[in-house]
Amino acid sequence: MTYGILATDKFFSQFVSVLTSKVALIIYITLILVLIMVLTIKVVLGEQERAEQHRRKKKIEEEAAQEAVIDGVSKKIDKHFERIGGDLNYVKRNLANAAGYPAPVRAMAQQAANAGGGAASAGEEVNTEGSRFYMLTQIDKEYESYVRPAYDDKIGLKELCEDFRNFSAGVLHLYYDIEDIRRFIGGLAVTKLIILQGMSGTGKTSLAYAFGEYLGNKTVVVPIQPMWKERTDLLGYYNEFTRRFNETTLLYKM
Repeated sequence: MTYGILATDKFFSQFVSVLTSKVALIIYITLILVLIMVLTIKVVLGEQERAEQHRRKKKIEEEAAQEAVIDGVSKKIDKHFERIGGDLNYVKRNLANAAGYPAPVRAMAQQAANAGGGAASAGEEVNTEGSRFYMLTQIDKEYESYVRPAYDDKIGLKELCEDFRNFSAGVLHLYYDIEDIRRFIGGLAVTKLIILQGMSGTGKTSLAYAFGEYLGNKTVVVPIQPMWKERTDLLGYYNEFTRRFNETTLLYKM
């Protein structure tokens, strides 16, 4: 009995000695450090995930607000064009504010002011030349005396892309990968229709806008519904009362 107790005490003493040895202390410290690192990484990842969710939410809200502004501006522009085309008195009263419109609209406003005409009645031609497409006909007239500007024909794709990239970053504070710019401009040299595909917020609309600003040709943004079904007339419509086609800003730019 006494021998059994002594053996137990000896084993317990050895066990305590092992637990309190330097090797055991090093193992304890290592485990604690690993646990602290795991907890720290978990906290950091959690904060990054929350920050990413907040950033995505903010981006979605900004995009929704931007789309609402673009939609409002587009409708306002189309409304101005429609009122200018259908009511010459309105044009005459707002001739001073017509400077921001394209050349055909300014010419129309000046013509209305000089003629002193009133609003068109039902079945009466609005323009004096009987054209149902006033703005488009005006474009044809402008191109009759069109003189090609002096371009630098020696510039290559590489120089053009670099210059556009510097313009976007320096003037518009929009930054694009040089490969995307090269594909975009190279595609325009092949076809007049380019479809940009990608997630929302990746810069598809801003890239087209920036390129229009770079060329000095203002970009027209026309928002449509996600299902590609639109209740409004994107290209305009024929007005039976004025016997003319109500041209939209999109049709004019095209």
